[in-house]
Amino acid sequence: MPTVDTIDDLRVVIYPNDHRPAHVHIIGHGCEAVCRFNCPEGPPELRENYRFAAVVKYQPLIRPEDKPSIWLNEKIMSHHRDQMKKFYYDPSKYGTYLEQLGIKYPTVRLRVGAP
Repeated sequence: MPTVDTIDDLRVVIYPNDHRPAHVHIIGHGCEAVCRFNCPEGPPELRENYRFAAVVKYQPLIRPEDKPSIWLNEKIMSHHRDQMKKFYYDPSKYGTYLEQLGIKYPTVRLRVGAP
């Protein structure tokens, strides 16, 4: 099982071919928890908890009053804005943004001879 990260002595694991929705397993100290990502809406949430004693609620690093630093990209955005308009999502014409981009979902392909 691939460990994608280690936090202190806890392993963050993603199992290959695991079911949806997107999630990770946190394993350690004889305990396991499953956290769902909730992308793109966020925030992540605890879906299952096996033997971890305390549940720590998600604490965002950005406060509600913090404003995005859009001034950092202002020059780049103004230069490329017209070129990017074709990528803006148009919900009146398309059901999803992936559909607008011409991406067929899911993109996972079965191997030849797989059931």
